[in-house]
This record gives sequence, C-alpha cells and structure tokens, in this order.
Amino acid sequence: MNAAHSASTLGLRPARPADTPRLLRLLPRIALAPDRIRCLVAESVGDRRVLGAASFLISPSPRGGESAVFEWATEQGVPAEAGRLLVAGCIAQARAAGAERLTVQGGVLEGSPAESLLRELAFQPFQTLVHYDMDVAAGWKAVQSAHRWIERKGGIPADGRVIALREAPVMPVAELIRRYLSNVQDLDWKVPGSRVQPDLSTVVLMGPRVVGALVVHIMGGRAEAPYDVVDEEFRSSWVTIAMWHRTFQKGVEAGYKTVRFRTDDKQFKAFANFAHRMKSTPVGREIWYRLDLCAGPGG
Repeated sequence: MNAAHSASTLGLRPARPADTPRLLRLLPRIALAPDRIRCLVAESVGDRRVLGAASFLISPSPRGGESAVFEWATEQGVPAEAGRLLVAGCIAQARAAGAERLTVQGGVLEGSPAESLLRELAFQPFQTLVHYDMDVAAGWKAVQSAHRWIERKGGIPADGRVIALREAPVMPVAELIRRYLSNVQDLDWKVPGSRVQPDLSTVVLMGPRVVGALVVHIMGGRAEAPYDVVDEEFRSSWVTIAMWHRTFQKGVEAGYKTVRFRTDDKQFKAFANFAHRMKSTPVGREIWYRLDLCAGPGG
C-alpha cells in the first residue's frame, strides 16, 4: 500500500492545531519552544493521511544574518518521498525567510537513509561525533584513580567549583557548548518535556566563568551524555577529571550500568583516549549537516 505513493500523490501543508498530538509524538522537541517553532506536515493527497512532519526555527546567527535549524520525522513504513518533500519544504521556508544557512537539528547516523537524503539535497557535513557505550562502574573506578592524582597535586583551585547543572546558570553553559558543538538544544531542565537530568549533569566553574559541562539525558531509561565539553584553555588541567568524577559518581549512585557518550574525537582527544582505555564500544558515527543557502538552489 505504501509503495503505491508517488511524489504526485503527496502534499505538504503548514501544521494545524489539530495536528499537535501527532507532532509532539513525531517531534517532541517542539514542546521546548512552541511559540517560535514552525511545523510542516506531509500527507497523502487522497485520504489526507499524515505521513510525517518537520519543524524549523529561524533565529539570528552568531556570525550575523539569519540561520535556520530543522528536523523531520516520518511515520514508520511511509515512502522515502515523504521525507524528501519535508526537507525540501524546510529549505524553501528558510530561503523565503532570508536565512543564510539551514542546519539539521542534531546529527544523522552515518550510512542511514537520512544521510543519503541530505547529500542528495546538497547538504554538507561539518562535524562528526563518535558514539561510545561505556561501563559506568569501570569508568567510575578509573576516574577515582585520576582524581586522587589531582588531589596529590593540590586539588581543585580555591576559585574552582564542580556543581550540578541544577545550580548553574543555563545560558553560560549553553554558550560554552555552542562554541564547540552546533545545534545545541534541550539544556534547560526546567522546560516541560526536557530530557536533561539536572542532578546527574555536571558544570565546572572558575570564578564566575563556566569552563566545563557534561550534560546527561535519559532516553528510554538509558543514560546518554550528548554534551561533554571543556573550554580549550582548561583541557590539560583538573577540569576534565573533576567533571567526570562527579558525573560517574552520581551515575553509580543512581544505579546506571552503562552510559552512551558522543564526542568529537578530533576536538576532545582526552575523552577519546579515556574511552579507548575503558574498552568502550563504538556504536556508530553521527554526522552533522548544513546547507549554505547563499550557494544556489538546493533541492
């Protein structure tokens, strides 16, 4: 039945209030900024059956001008043309709004149909993150040893603090992460629908300055650490170990057995080396894509 769909039998329209329950199921992140995020719906022309949806957010770019971030999702078993229609629709909307670039929210798995679609529509990769599954107890044991070495060297400086995300200012944390990783969302644990665990997540400060952040999400009962960032100035200091020490300790206390990290091995070599020493299992590569809308038509 699904195979019978073709591009001519699919339609694209703005989302309506009646679509909200389905949108929240397909794209739960829209709950974080419902007044700012716009949504599109792909449907079959004949029976008006919803096949998928896309959301996009246009905002000022740190480099000047406007930029847009989007994501899309389709119902299981629908034709690939529905996804293509949604992505092409977001490209058209971003161009109409005057955005200079369009970035996919989060990454797509290497070799996935989503990656093939983005490449087909002229999106370009700009960052690669490796996913690792790490044993929490083994990580905690190794980090304790490294932390004792820090203590022998004088410990954490007097103006250094290692605290829970719950106690930290959210905006400076987000600014630190965005300096090294794009597409950062879902950091404010106070927003309904947020997956952030404010007590498991750790922030490191030097005086008032945020210099490290390890943010933990819970996804389907599993702990994931999508953001693990240390300011470049402090990567060879006590900050990384102190941050891991607190997070692994809280993870053990909470009863988690494994945690999935994702990291840019080129930028954050300390964690990559640590993951290899822990014999952590690489479980995939996540590629982040964007489209330069000033370079000519795409899709």
